[in-house]
Amino acid sequence: MDELPEIGGETAGSGVGVSTATLAQTPVQNQVNGTTLACTITAATAGNKLIVGAGIIDAVNTLNTPSDNISGTTGWTLKYDPGAASGNRHYWWEKEAVGGETTITVTPSASDTYHMCVWEVIDLIDTDSFDVGARGNGAAAGGTITTALSGTLAQPNELVLALATVNNTFSADTFTDSIITPTTYPASGTKQTRGDAAHYLGRDETTSFTVSFTFSAAASRSVCVTLTTWMAVDRPPAARNRPTPLIRSTPSRASVSGV
Repeated sequence: MDELPEIGGETAGSGVGVSTATLAQTPVQNQVNGTTLACTITAATAGNKLIVGAGIIDAVNTLNTPSDNISGTTGWTLKYDPGAASGNRHYWWEKEAVGGETTITVTPSASDTYHMCVWEVIDLIDTDSFDVGARGNGAAAGGTITTALSGTLAQPNELVLALATVNNTFSADTFTDSIITPTTYPASGTKQTRGDAAHYLGRDETTSFTVSFTFSAAASRSVCVTLTTWMAVDRPPAARNRPTPLIRSTPSRASVSGV
């Protein structure tokens, strides 16, 4: 079988080959009740994609564009914002790293409780890598909240990122999907009391998926979950045994108070 021609060093949407998306480092999560929230990561490598998922626990206030220590707000583009639901609102931004970014900060329109996660990803396509997003939200009288999301991808083997926020606190969560076995998403960074994030590096030749998020809490909780998918570079079948880069050491999270 002939290899696919590469355009600009990559092919996207071919449905042949294997996704090469990998995490450059362990994702970092943080939360705050206040006006400034930052995540500290190991210095980003130029050309990798930085993705921020953030959720505010208030349908009235909004979140501003992220700012980093190298470029400020330059380069950050909002990719997905489905609006407010169940007292929560989620935002997803992307930036191509210029190199050296270590601190990513998000501020709200007014003091509030909010949560964010930062991913650094290798081998997403050079053009707009965001594909699709979906939101689920709901509330439970107490105990458990389950939200299921389904979608169709532009190509197989995409990177799937998930973000969840809860109005008040939750005691446990479970991320499950229909694509891989066992059906468990790896967590992203250290879970927070008001939110959590997860990721899945696609490897199946499929363009459809279903994912469920279950949250356990002691009392009534309002929850919002968003799922986003990101298009990775396709490699020919011969690249399937490509070694996975080692994840760098886990960076320390920023210290915040008042949560």
